[in-house]
Amino acid sequence: MSLDPSGFLRPSSKRMDLLNDTKLVLLPQGYTQVEGLDYAETFSPVIKPTTIRLVLALAVTSKWPLKQLDVKNAFLHGYLKEVVYISQPPGFQDDKVPHFVCKLNRSLYGLKQAPRAWKMEASISATPMALAPPSSPNDDEPVDTTSYRSIVGSLQYLSLTRPDIIQAVNKIYQHFQSPTVKDLKEVKRILRYLVGTTHLGITIYKNHTLNLYAFCDTDWGGCPVTRQSTIGFCVYLGSNIISWSSKKQPTIARSSSESEYRAMATTTTEITLLTFLLREIGIPLLKPPELLCDNLSAL
Repeated sequence: MSLDPSGFLRPSSKRMDLLNDTKLVLLPQGYTQVEGLDYAETFSPVIKPTTIRLVLALAVTSKWPLKQLDVKNAFLHGYLKEVVYISQPPGFQDDKVPHFVCKLNRSLYGLKQAPRAWKMEASISATPMALAPPSSPNDDEPVDTTSYRSIVGSLQYLSLTRPDIIQAVNKIYQHFQSPTVKDLKEVKRILRYLVGTTHLGITIYKNHTLNLYAFCDTDWGGCPVTRQSTIGFCVYLGSNIISWSSKKQPTIARSSSESEYRAMATTTTEITLLTFLLREIGIPLLKPPELLCDNLSAL
């Protein structure tokens, strides 16, 4: 594979008069790469937000010192497994061998192999979503997909520290492919709610005992179109919430008990993960984790 790079010169020092002391910054045009031909995977291991919150809760309780570090030019430290060539940069071509290309030994910013806000003024809303939103004649008209996805993506990122909007964000994400005016109204309602609740967030407290307990619930057949149920759960370590989720069940439950069973199974999976993580860190649980739900048949 051969890519045409774009490049620019920048001074190596802050003194603009040192024109000889410059660096050439090469940016491969990664958008021209074809999956399966030019690269195989773009996955990059990223820590789960739940793990970060769990470690922070442990640090506050145990008075651990916390440190953060960053790797400068992290993408440039990776060696490429694929064979990638780039054309000679403009202004740096060798006239003797103009047909020669440069082989990349390490990754550069711009390649797909090297892993990657929006703001508006709004009035305040008391809740992130309405139980029965009002309708209007133009509700089914399509809206700009790019701006809608940009807002929803930002809200998904924000939900990492705002469990109170996770259900509303889950609902608007279901219309990610073809949003309408009605969907955009629901998005704006979440934004208005956030404007009035900037003081909310996650506060981590010191705990004398570290026990895991979780709550889960489901709305049986809550989706009017598919009749799928939506499950929600939150997991606490002591008094600190460390994990939460809201998502549709993949199959249709034939009873409320079945729907609750599945919600409990999903929550149990998360509890098990956290239990093993605590054990790996060396933090023993004094008693078995607790799971609470509101369905007697499931219990």
